[in-house]
Amino acid sequence: MDIRNPRFAPNSPLLPRHPKTFHHRKISMLSNCFGAALALGFLIIGSSLAEAAETGVPMTKFPPIAPRIRSVLEKVVADHAARPLDNITGGIAWGASYEMDALLEMYRATDDPWYLEKFTVLADKVVAARADKQGQRDWKGALRRGWLTGAHYTLGLPYPLLDTHGKPVLEIQTVANAGNNSTTITVTPAADGKTFTLTVTNDFRKSPLTKTFSGLTPENVEAQVNSPGDASRYVSVRRLRNGIPRAYASFTPPVGNVVLHGHHTGKIIAPLAQFASLVKREPKLTRFSPQATSYLTCAEEAIADMNGDWREAGDYGYFVFEKGIPFWSDGVPEPLNVLASTGTAYLNLFDATGKPLYRERAEKLARLIRREFIAQPDGTFLYYYWWGIVHTGWKPEDKISVNTPRYAGAKHAEDTSHLQLSLRFIAECYERKIVFSREDLQRWAATFHKQLYKAAPDGGTMADNVAGAHVKAAGTYDGSIAGSALLGIIDPTVPDACRTLFEAKLTPSSSRSVTLYGWSVLARIEAQRKSSQRL
Repeated sequence: MDIRNPRFAPNSPLLPRHPKTFHHRKISMLSNCFGAALALGFLIIGSSLAEAAETGVPMTKFPPIAPRIRSVLEKVVADHAARPLDNITGGIAWGASYEMDALLEMYRATDDPWYLEKFTVLADKVVAARADKQGQRDWKGALRRGWLTGAHYTLGLPYPLLDTHGKPVLEIQTVANAGNNSTTITVTPAADGKTFTLTVTNDFRKSPLTKTFSGLTPENVEAQVNSPGDASRYVSVRRLRNGIPRAYASFTPPVGNVVLHGHHTGKIIAPLAQFASLVKREPKLTRFSPQATSYLTCAEEAIADMNGDWREAGDYGYFVFEKGIPFWSDGVPEPLNVLASTGTAYLNLFDATGKPLYRERAEKLARLIRREFIAQPDGTFLYYYWWGIVHTGWKPEDKISVNTPRYAGAKHAEDTSHLQLSLRFIAECYERKIVFSREDLQRWAATFHKQLYKAAPDGGTMADNVAGAHVKAAGTYDGSIAGSALLGIIDPTVPDACRTLFEAKLTPSSSRSVTLYGWSVLARIEAQRKSSQRL
């Protein structure tokens, strides 16, 4: 395997090709032996100087990454192998998926098939956890070729509140836009039995939010609790009959399972397709062909199950959340980072199969995402979490969503954690000459330096969002650097800064899945740089 070859890893960040590198290559082709030897000497000296001057951080400053990663990944895979996987709380999408990515990155960094062997152990568990293979049915009772999610990803189930005679008088449902499994409800009847108080608390976020509805009666309860009727509410109620509910101590109504296709499918299948593409390209990996075929079949089936939610407008395309699905934004176009994850999956599927549809879909998603870059005077980009109608809002007559018929609209700068999903897709498209330009990546690199990364003697920290805000506790998003590091294809100082942060604050052995993926991306970049010095 030649990690310097762009065709080896079309969705990998490659060492930037500087003019002096090509100059060295020309010198090395001189027929005169003395000239060739002299050129080699210049190459060695030039590489060392280029490393210090162009990357900003000498490679000797840090210990090698790869040896520190293997034992961590070995333990991660062993832990997963010991028990079944499920995605009810997003454990596959935001855990095993990143770990599969990390194993592939480490193979590229080391050329050691051990990482692919461990990949198959984990990937087999992921494939086996797909809903249809487990006999798990979605909210409609259907077997879907995806991974079921529930808990904080779904609405609560309607729950009857009984009166003192045991008869249902009110139906209540948790409908927050996240964390319905973290919503608690308390019912307190008044002493005179004519009114009651409903207290709702949601502690999904770090700061619990509580709302109290007092003086409720059968006649006013729906108007009081269901207003304003948009995504800012935590519960909805429906009167079943006249009567006051009995007292209820704090409880959480049950939540249901739901298949959120774009939320997780693209993230899960991307490494499966990437493995298949890798095995296809490298003849020495033929022994992995049976697994590659199985994973590719799984990925293609899962992506096909999403086709009903694909939409096109002009020259771009996108997915919507399935209409009626028990989620607050059913029927609404998916967020940009979700679409980017699916775009990455399409790129890898195209690499593995050559099917034009996959590349076409990736290009249409890329055109949508490019439309949402907002150039700033300082050379950076502003970029939002969502787009389109979510910014402007909708009314019941628009018939956008069943669960949220009215929404006032809102704009939120993309958070650093989710941004890396978009940056990965952008970098991988750029390497394939799809939609995004070098200027686009240069602006994203400027955004990293000016907004995302806050340099400091202690290694620095990552801001909370693309606008450079710090709202949450310092270090909340320090582990989410993988997407930014991929900008090293045009600006090597970006992964240098990421490496500085990681070396100072995050050890591989204590890393979460996303951080472990970041370490592995840095390991591959390190290996590529060392290889370039040997040219």
